[in-house]
Amino acid sequence: MGPPGGGAGPATAVRGHRALDGPAVPGRRGRVEVLLSGEGADELFGGFPWFHHPRRAQAPDFPWTPTTDELVGTLFAPAIKELEVLAFRADHYRDALAEIPGLPGEEPLERRMRELTYLFVTRFLPEQLDRAHRFGAAVAVDVRLPFCDHRLVEYALNIPWSTKTFDGWEKSVLRAAVADLLPASVLERRKSGYPMTHDDGYDLKLRTELGELANRPDAPVLPLLDMDVVRGLRRDPAGEPRLSRTELELALKLNTWLEHHELTLPG
Repeated sequence: MGPPGGGAGPATAVRGHRALDGPAVPGRRGRVEVLLSGEGADELFGGFPWFHHPRRAQAPDFPWTPTTDELVGTLFAPAIKELEVLAFRADHYRDALAEIPGLPGEEPLERRMRELTYLFVTRFLPEQLDRAHRFGAAVAVDVRLPFCDHRLVEYALNIPWSTKTFDGWEKSVLRAAVADLLPASVLERRKSGYPMTHDDGYDLKLRTELGELANRPDAPVLPLLDMDVVRGLRRDPAGEPRLSRTELELALKLNTWLEHHELTLPG
């Protein structure tokens, strides 16, 4: 769950990128020193489902945050209310929109989709770039991001939405630009999400581990959680309420991070 606003733009992040020193990691045909990664393509060319969901796209909010609310809004409800997350987010959203210049005669839909692209590039993408660089640094691999070349970013930000989706697909103009370079199996492939396990046992394990935190009053993440939910999981990990995997994982990872850094929260 990244910040609702703030962060350097992608061009800034890419210009500040340096080659990583250290040993290369083994590859299938030798040793891998450099990887190309596709961060930025979805943000610039309208690949995310949020661009194509009218309720999400037209909502006066960062388009990805209602999804986050749905995924973490049960377990983290007390923290969201006490920390006034929604008001904080609304302030940052207004600040972000104020940065976007208007264009004379621009149609409302074109204006809105240009706003969404700007929001994704300046508020969503920086977290993805940080993650890519950290993953690369962890294994001494130089991760390069061709879609974040500042010249492409500046150009793509101003491509009309009607052109980006001229044939009804996501990233239409990008597909067309490389149509003579890719096989049809790649060119015509629909966007798919990150791979994940569908084993119900994994979710039960997460629920069980979270319920066990009810026996640890010193667990640092507890001030952020709905303790009625945590105690309910202790009594019956398979019972109600339904919780998303995202909020279960987030609570356990955040608790581990707080413990590792010996941090505590008021509450």
